[in-house]
Amino acid sequence: MKFFEKAEPCAHLGCMKNDNQTLQFCQSLLGFGVSRRRAMTNLVMGLSAHEGARCPVELSEGEFFHYHYSNISKILESLCDRLPADSSSKVLSATLTALLRPFFPPPRRLSTGTPYYAFTSDTTKLVKPHSPCLKGRGYVQVANNVIAGNRPLSVGYPLAVTHLGAGEAGWCPPLSMVMLEIGDDPTGVAVAQVKALMEAPELPFGTELCLERADSGFGKAVFLSPLYDLNNLVGIVRLRQSMRVWSPSDAAPGKGAPPVYGEKYYLSAASGEKTYHRTDKKTGVKTAKTVCQRSIVDKKADDMAQYEATLGNGRQASICLLRWNNLLLRSKKGHSMKKKPFDVVQVQVLDRGTQKPVFDRPLFLAISGKRKGEVTTQEAQRQYRERYDVEPYYRFAQRSLLLDKLQTPEHDHLQQWLRIVQISTWLLFVARNETEINCQKWQRYLPKNQHAKKTPDAPLTIAQTRKGIKNLFRTFDKTPFLPLKCKKGKGRKKGQTQPQRTKYPILRKQPKIIVRPSRI
Repeated sequence: MKFFEKAEPCAHLGCMKNDNQTLQFCQSLLGFGVSRRRAMTNLVMGLSAHEGARCPVELSEGEFFHYHYSNISKILESLCDRLPADSSSKVLSATLTALLRPFFPPPRRLSTGTPYYAFTSDTTKLVKPHSPCLKGRGYVQVANNVIAGNRPLSVGYPLAVTHLGAGEAGWCPPLSMVMLEIGDDPTGVAVAQVKALMEAPELPFGTELCLERADSGFGKAVFLSPLYDLNNLVGIVRLRQSMRVWSPSDAAPGKGAPPVYGEKYYLSAASGEKTYHRTDKKTGVKTAKTVCQRSIVDKKADDMAQYEATLGNGRQASICLLRWNNLLLRSKKGHSMKKKPFDVVQVQVLDRGTQKPVFDRPLFLAISGKRKGEVTTQEAQRQYRERYDVEPYYRFAQRSLLLDKLQTPEHDHLQQWLRIVQISTWLLFVARNETEINCQKWQRYLPKNQHAKKTPDAPLTIAQTRKGIKNLFRTFDKTPFLPLKCKKGKGRKKGQTQPQRTKYPILRKQPKIIVRPSRI
């Protein structure tokens, strides 16, 4: 097959590369165990291949969805009976896990040869401002590129997602997608998702080393403390600037409990002073207090590393890494961190020519877990850099996989639509090595397409796979995927009307109630 030419349908199955796992994935969907599994398979294949659809009902105009668009709600209704949608009771469906398990990639290898899997936990939003019949909507933050510093609000649902980091071509297929209520804690749900993956006996994660990458929103005791108890999990989590950490106490034990915390340091590039202003509520008197903040850089590093790299814009840079071992955090909200030390890594990017910092502030990472010593300083920085793969995926899921485009008044249907998007992503992931690149003539000179042309064995990106997967689907026998003959439904009787749907108010987060002990 020539580069950028369309493939002709073949008379046999699996004329592409490898052993055609894509066909096996589609056949496993036909045996998924739901009442409308054939229609669901058509929906997943249509969502993965139809580029012109701007909403789910337009998938019925595609080549691979052979059903009427009214079947979409019936498919989601059948999934509600098969897959649980309650985030508080179960964050990982055993049925969905059994479907995806045969197509998990093999474990990756550290520089020491240790096999491992990589997770990425993050939160995003499902914006639904014009759906008053959906129950449980609340205010979520959305991006605003018009007014600097403005953080406007929209209406929708927060999503807690745990991804599997493939480490190639930006792939990060989701393992668990949960739609949260406004009062749910995203950090607690993320902990439950990771624990469910690690403790599931049918999954390989519990017996191998697993790396959990997360942003600064998870860099706190409520996330690090419960995951520390998992023996084979190492967390690589970003920490906020100016965060306080402590070295273990080296003081001699005296009367009472032995001291735990020693010197206090701040995660900043240099030591300095900060003034806090306070106004007494009763008297109205304003007071100022200046605090000396000692930087972590003043403490002698336990490890140092430096290597050359090329940034995404082509700029030549030097990556300088410093590592401090066995630091502590203060316990928060009952999550003890006294006996759970972690390592801190400072990442600073310098221009190779001028040796000046490229960014104003350095990046600080926490390496937490009982096996943290097996992760080198340079590997920790590279693993966290892969965390940014989830951001392009969310944009692709919203624009191409119609993540937020389903119009439905049913709350449960919206949760099941996330499962459809999740399965479609895995279908594209399985087909990444079996799909030939197929793009428009004016796109053949793009750097990513040129790289795919020079290295045909390299996996395609998710966008490249979606553009070429329809040619792979055309090689399949259509017979198992075509709808069965059935009688036409009776439809609605003349004069029959539907009752008006209930409209629900927009929910707000309840203020936190601080209970202080009474003074006698």
